Order: sequence, then structure tokens, then C-alpha cells
Amino acid sequence: MLVSTYRVSRQYLYSYIHVRPIGTKPHRYVLFLHGWPSLASEWHHQIEYFSRLGYGIIVPDLLGYGNTDAPADVNAYKMRLMAEDIIEILDHEAVDSVYGVGHDFGVHLLSRLAFYFPERLTKICFLAVGYYPLGQLFDVEAMNQMTAMNLGYSAFGYMKWFNESPEAPSIMDQHQASLLSILFPADPAIWKIHFGPEGGLEAWLKNDSRTIVGAYINDNEQKLRNEMFGGNRGYGPTLNWYKVLLRNMNYPDEQGISLDDQHLRQPVLLLTCKKDPIAISEAQVQATQPFAACLSTRELDTGHWMQLEAPEVVNQALQEFFDNYTL
Repeated sequence: MLVSTYRVSRQYLYSYIHVRPIGTKPHRYVLFLHGWPSLASEWHHQIEYFSRLGYGIIVPDLLGYGNTDAPADVNAYKMRLMAEDIIEILDHEAVDSVYGVGHDFGVHLLSRLAFYFPERLTKICFLAVGYYPLGQLFDVEAMNQMTAMNLGYSAFGYMKWFNESPEAPSIMDQHQASLLSILFPADPAIWKIHFGPEGGLEAWLKNDSRTIVGAYINDNEQKLRNEMFGGNRGYGPTLNWYKVLLRNMNYPDEQGISLDDQHLRQPVLLLTCKKDPIAISEAQVQATQPFAACLSTRELDTGHWMQLEAPEVVNQALQEFFDNYTL
């Protein structure tokens, strides 16, 4: 496993894990795209598993994370621009096509790659979150009202806080142990009270509240997160992903793209999380079905972080999909 860097044409330096393929089989690469607030290293179960099978692997720290640059300009985090960054990394490594795997916000980015650069993706895997269509306006108030009505709690209050509060980054940085415990809880149902509802996460952090951290994130992973997010950078740059979404800053690039033009050409695997209070399984399937004619779905008995919580199940599902599922 090699940690590489590459400066894309926008002059941002990306750090990424690169494992070269081995063996006599045709070279196959897997591109893993993390979500918020993750790191490339948190795909370690998948990196270890698929590297042993001879796959090539590319896992970037996405813009604002880890050892990749973290520009302050929110405009730098527009999806089309970041999709182009990923393609430049693939070009630099002479990787023509990949199996694309995204989790959480990584699914948003993978959805853009699938539209703008469909020839670079052989198969597509969405984890926890379903396909996110281009050209749609995002209304967080409407989303919170809808989820409050359907679920009994609003699910996206944390997004509103990230977008609107200039104090959010410093509060997160000052209460990192509290934040880690709510991000990676042993009981994901806690998100229904202290994460999704408006004001819930802010109050949790200001009170420096704690809950039991899930065993799926070990001491070494916690230490690495503290190192990566504990310096001058903090969590602030990562919130730009949400600001772009909630301020509809992708819309000028996407407003002419109709839903009818977004049919995915590739086989698609959607793995959802039964215990995720935010990314509800049924909703993710409903969001993906209209765009994926060749869709396979499976619900896992996990919270949001399936790749950490149930790595064996995830790895086997991905391998089966890579090896057997074709158009």
C-alpha cells in the first residue's frame, strides 16, 4: 500500500492510498469515495480484503479531508469540479476504468462521476445512501418537515446548523471526543434525538455529552481521527460540502440536466443500513430505482457505518457484485 499525492489542474494537492493490481487476471481497480466526516484510511477493511484478491485500489482523502488540501473557498467544493479532480487522479495513474464505491457524501460525488464520466465506471456501488440526481434544488426546511411528519423526528437539522452557524466548526473542534461519540455510537438510534433534530447536535456538543462509542471504530482509528482533525484545519473545511449542497451551488452546472438523461448504464449495487435513522433504507431504494435498470439491493443490519461495522458482509457483497453481476 502506497500513499501518493497529486496536484490537480486546480492546483489542489490530493493525498490518496494506491494499491497496484497483482496477478495475471485483467487489471481491475476499485475507487473508494468516503463521506462525511471520514478519511481514506477508514476503508481499511476493504483495502486489505481487495488488495489480497489482487485488485488495484485508489482511495483519496477527498477535498477538505486528511492530507488533501482544504481550501477555504466554498466554491472549490462544487461537485463537478471535484469529480474532475478524481478523473485527473485516475488519468495520472493511467487507470482507464474502475468499480466505483461511495459511502454517504461519497455517493453524491460518485453520482456525478457516473453522469459526467460514465465511461470511467464499470460498476457502481452505493453504500448507505442512494443515487443523488443532478439538477435538483435542495430545500433543507422541506426535508426536515417531511421527515418529522414521516419519521416522528426531523433528520437533517445538523445540515442546517453546518450551513448557517459560523460557530459550528469551532464548537466541533473544541468538543472532538463528544463529536466522535455521537458520530460513531454503539446505538445508532441516538441520532433520532441528538443528531437529526434541529439544535440537537449543537446542544450535544456544547454540553460536551458522551455516549458509548461503537466497537467498530478502534483506538487506532480514533487516534488517527484526532490527529487529522485536531490541528489547525479542524472540521471547518469539511462543512463546505454541506454548504454547497444547501446553498444549491451545484445547480448552475446541473440545471439543464433532466432526470430522463440520468439513467445509469452500469450495473448498480445499493447496500442500505437497517438501523440508520437518517438514510432510511426504503427511501434510498426509492431514490435509486428510477435511474438504475440493472439494480441489486440489500439491506444490512447495521447503522450508518456499514463498512466499519460489518466489513465481512460488505466485502463479500462487493466481491460477488464485482465478479458476477453483469449487464
